[in-house]
Amino acid sequence: MPLLASLKMVSLKPSVAANDPASRVRAKLLNAIAEQVEWCNSQIEGKPFKATRKVQGVEQDRKFRPWAFKHSGTWYVSLKYGSSPIQINGGTAIESGAALSDVLNVLDVVKQSVEAGELDEALLKLAAQRGKSRKGVAASTPADAPEKPAQGRTAGKRS
Repeated sequence: MPLLASLKMVSLKPSVAANDPASRVRAKLLNAIAEQVEWCNSQIEGKPFKATRKVQGVEQDRKFRPWAFKHSGTWYVSLKYGSSPIQINGGTAIESGAALSDVLNVLDVVKQSVEAGELDEALLKLAAQRGKSRKGVAASTPADAPEKPAQGRTAGKRS
């Protein structure tokens, strides 16, 4: 006990912010936005882009899907949380402009709005839906839906 007595003890718990669902979904989207910005910059400079991730300390290539697409001469950005599009003000794509550099401007505005927490409600809703579907429960199934009776062998005489 003399060794422990030499330590200064306090009653303090870790910050809740690390486990805050809003902070977690915000961080995930901000990382994805940063990757999209890297892709845009590489396209503007004419350099190849390769998305990687660390698996057991080794960098490996992974599939990358750009959010920006060109339609009728105009660039659009479809924000995504994972592979699910984020619906903002009734739409899922943001009109950027005629040049790919306009996409960078849109991504910068979106980044600022995510940091300010403007998309938290939509992100938390998508995260909850994705969590349900990953656990094998349909995301659209209402919680108060009646259960189906179990089907199995019934006791009695066979007909």
